[in-house]
Amino acid sequence: MRLLTSMLYCLLALFGCNDGTSTTTVTRSQRDGEDTLFSRTTLDRGLATYQCVRSVTGRCHYQLFEETCTGAADGANTTQCARTPMDQFSLAVGEAREVKGLAGAVKDCVQSDVPGPETRCSP
Repeated sequence: MRLLTSMLYCLLALFGCNDGTSTTTVTRSQRDGEDTLFSRTTLDRGLATYQCVRSVTGRCHYQLFEETCTGAADGANTTQCARTPMDQFSLAVGEAREVKGLAGAVKDCVQSDVPGPETRCSP
């Protein structure tokens, strides 16, 4: 009976019992084979967890924004997007932060340097 139960559990594991609501995103950049940034973000039912794993500066700088995109009226393949800032915070290496109530349209940008007008996170 134990063998039958074990086989049933293994069979169910093969098909997966994942509800599909959790998404994990890893942001990683390297220079000369060394990590300059390693961040992990998990979104699960409106709760986002931001974790700074590694950063060359000792901190990960996050920007949260909502992005709305519209296509061109002339039928061309051009898309224009507008970003609405929602939050901005910084975490030390090893720290994590939870943000509740985020919708699926919320995006994030993380970098090791303090954000400025010429940085990658700028609109």
